[in-house]
Formats: sequence, structure tokens, C-alpha cells
Amino acid sequence: MHLRSYGYAFGVRLKKLRLMRELTQEELATKSGLSRNMIVNYERNLSREEKPANPTLDRIYRLAQALQVPVAVLLPCATTAVTDKCQPEETKNLAIDVTWPLTEDDTAPFSPAEVDGDSRLDNHRMPGKPGSTRPAIRHFDVALSTHHNRHQRTPRPHA
Repeated sequence: MHLRSYGYAFGVRLKKLRLMRELTQEELATKSGLSRNMIVNYERNLSREEKPANPTLDRIYRLAQALQVPVAVLLPCATTAVTDKCQPEETKNLAIDVTWPLTEDDTAPFSPAEVDGDSRLDNHRMPGKPGSTRPAIRHFDVALSTHHNRHQRTPRPHA
């Protein structure tokens, strides 16, 4: 996975949100309980080891709370399946629209091949991909079965 591309998109989104709220880096640091240097590093996609920024969940949630946005707005590719590299479009628009699962396959157990590293997404027709059609949305309640310890998917009516 090309983590640097996701770190870059996270930094761009963070900066856009900070500027949208008309906050300085220092003000965002104070509101979130993080240091100004940490905000700078996230926006620049840097860490002390010259690796991509890699904020913890605690820090991501603190930033979302300080900016008063859903956490998904901060996360690049939060509304699509994760790919090896974050696409540049993920830095352009902050709007999110999340509906999951889209198909029964989204909540299905992994096959042995998928567990061994083959991606189900290679053959999965994702919305927005060339040649795909958006599948009908079905909602599923996922619960653990006590006697088989496997997921059971029960379709539920649309709300």
C-alpha cells in the first residue's frame, strides 16, 4: 500500500477543513489538544522519521471533534474501498456520502483465496468504476452465530 498518497490526501483534507473553519494551526492545536508541530506535520505529510504522517485514531477523532465534522470527512477514500494508492481526486472534494453495505457480497466471509491475499475487489464491480452499474442497495444485520461462530446475514427491509 502506498501510505504516502493517503497521508498526503489526509493532510490536504485537514488543511482545507482548518481553513474552512478559519482556524490557525495554533488554534486547531489548542482545540484538539495536539501540538502545533503535529498539525504542521500532518498537513505536510511528515513524521519525525521522514516517513508519511500516520496519525493515531485518538488524534484523528480529536481533530474531527475540534473541526466539528464527521471523522469520515478527514479520511481519504472513506466512502470507497481502499486501493493500493489514494487517487488525487480524494483531495479535491470534502463531501461524503456513505452507504454500506451495497451488496450481499460486501458482508460475506472471505474465501480461502482472499484470506491468502487475493483481493475480492479485483473482480468486484464497484460503483463509479468503468463498466460498472450501481447495484441495488440491500441492508444487512450482521450477527455472530453462537453454534458456528460464522457471520449470518439477514436482509432487513429498507427504512
